Amino acid sequence: MKRLKVLCSLCLCALVAFSGCAQSTGQTDSSQAGSAGEAQTHESAADTAALRMLTPPDGVYVTTGMGTQEGYYLLEAQQGGGQNMKYIDFATAKLIYLSNDPSALHTNEADTSWMEQSAAFLFVLNEKLYCTATDFSGATVIFEMSPTGNDRRQVLKLPGNLSMKKGLATDGVNLYTTLDAVNEQMQLTSALYCLSPETGEVTLLQELGEADLLYGADGNCLYFKCTDVLDGQDGLKAESTLKAYSLQNKSLETIFSWPEGSNCGAIRNGCFYYFTYEDGTLYALNLTTKETVTLAQDLPNTGSMDGIYFDDIRDNHFLYWLVRPSDEPEKRECETYGVDLESGACSQVTLHGGFETGEYLPIVWETDNEFLVQYSREPQKVMLTAPDGSQYESETSVVQYALIAKADFWQDKPNYRLVGRIDQ
Repeated sequence: MKRLKVLCSLCLCALVAFSGCAQSTGQTDSSQAGSAGEAQTHESAADTAALRMLTPPDGVYVTTGMGTQEGYYLLEAQQGGGQNMKYIDFATAKLIYLSNDPSALHTNEADTSWMEQSAAFLFVLNEKLYCTATDFSGATVIFEMSPTGNDRRQVLKLPGNLSMKKGLATDGVNLYTTLDAVNEQMQLTSALYCLSPETGEVTLLQELGEADLLYGADGNCLYFKCTDVLDGQDGLKAESTLKAYSLQNKSLETIFSWPEGSNCGAIRNGCFYYFTYEDGTLYALNLTTKETVTLAQDLPNTGSMDGIYFDDIRDNHFLYWLVRPSDEPEKRECETYGVDLESGACSQVTLHGGFETGEYLPIVWETDNEFLVQYSREPQKVMLTAPDGSQYESETSVVQYALIAKADFWQDKPNYRLVGRIDQ
């Protein structure tokens, strides 16, 4: 146990060394919500914006953290309630608590890794670490801290009638997200907002439809997938549109439409890449010229959206999973395919880590040279407290993370670097 404590301290020191330990001063708790003309914090950034998504379009529904070239930040829930902020250091392949006391139990707010509030997502911006959470009043708040988890302070609080919805983007200074609200008629509405961690201001930019989803960010535009139900000659049908909101022009423009459920895709490198379920074709729509080119045809598919799951664009590959129909669902196997966005070449990935053969290998993060993957799930015994105060032992499972070189991943070479957990 002593050796583990020393190792944890060394890992945390390494984290401090790479991060530079940005310092925070002051306390901000703002619940202002202004109109598009009342706050100007986003305009200076908009002129030189290099927008990017911090989360996938589904946001906190698919991830709790993000990384850098040096490591990955994540949240892990405790069996007895609360969460811990943790960090995977890629150089040492160790998972550590973001704790000011490596020997602590990490179960109360005296420990910097502990969050009693319902935390949702960790992200890195300008060498500072941020966390979105729900406070005890039910309001969405954002905390700022150093990369080691120290100096935590609340920098923004949404008004009680607003709640954060899925995707989160940034221009390097401000945050952009869709927020839900309930109006005076008790109707749910949705709109695009700019959030300033620096000033705590919350600025309305654009009213949106209830089902509109922040789908991507590129250049000076935020992109939304909007779904509408139309009444046609053949009855009701759903249609999806891709709309671009320009931070400079403050305008929302429709640039593409398709039958809902006919494709899947993502925005990256100035293009909308999308895969059509019916014939297995991968296209690239240039978001500037609006021209579409075919990248690959006759890709493995099921002929419909059933059984095809888009992962993300990884290492400049369009990565998706395919589960073919079977009369024996328990025997269905998942096939993983990656399409090179430059050559259009399609390769099947057969790696499955420590999972059973036929399951996909979830990718969590990527650096220039490696993927961080969920290698398997491992059983773990934990001590819990009963209502009468007595302690009892229970069993849960934790993710076993691993690192693998991108070249090995694409060549199906299982050369993993398993991530060691200091808490085991």
